[in-house]
Amino acid sequence: MSKIGLVVRNNAEQTAVNLCIEAHKWLNKKFGVDTKLTFSREVNWGRDVCYAGFYRHADREVRINIRNLYGSSIKNVLIVLGHEIRHAVQHKNDWLDKSYSSNKPDGKYESGKWKGKNYWGTYLDAPWEIDARAFQTEYADMAIKELGFGKEIETNLPFGYTTKKHKDKTIADFKKKNKSKTIILLRAYDKRGKANPNGFWWLDLKQTKYKEWNRENINDAYKKYAKFMEKQFVPYQITKEKFGGFSLDDLRF
Repeated sequence: MSKIGLVVRNNAEQTAVNLCIEAHKWLNKKFGVDTKLTFSREVNWGRDVCYAGFYRHADREVRINIRNLYGSSIKNVLIVLGHEIRHAVQHKNDWLDKSYSSNKPDGKYESGKWKGKNYWGTYLDAPWEIDARAFQTEYADMAIKELGFGKEIETNLPFGYTTKKHKDKTIADFKKKNKSKTIILLRAYDKRGKANPNGFWWLDLKQTKYKEWNRENINDAYKKYAKFMEKQFVPYQITKEKFGGFSLDDLRF
């Protein structure tokens, strides 16, 4: 039972981790499964943007992604745990074939064999997901009752904050401010020679020996004016935005 990829940040998270570890041990014994529990704080994109947990039968891992549970009660974290334990039970009973897959391009579809019948369709309508949702709260409630958890399960995990980069607005504001100049915007690089995604370089034609901007002159500018452009680095505007508060209906687990 490890905390892979997770450094606990506050008392609520520590309580959630502690209660999950206790509940996981009890649920394993109750249902005769042998799963390991890991925690993470994963930033996911695309089809997994709302991933809150998973069960991987190949190594019997139950993973809880704390990041997508910001703002949720610890009770909800335990419900996610109950959902994943139910998937382990499905595999134990050979209801869900190990060939199950959700690796579809848009993440909305699942494929697998459930109780001897092939299924291909939406994630929400997959029979193993319907079954897991039907038992997730029951499993959580059983562990809460048997382990004597109290009001601590009503504690909400704090919201997180995500940094939003305003690339288009930064460029538009810059061009508006400098519309009287013959400026070229250029990709910025860091000291290691890698593209810097946090802003851009620029040059005014009057700052160079060139008479116009063309591909040849732009390529040449990188060689002759790189140090000068480093001093004219413009960082993209950023804002900190609150992150979390998903309902369980919004999450994949």
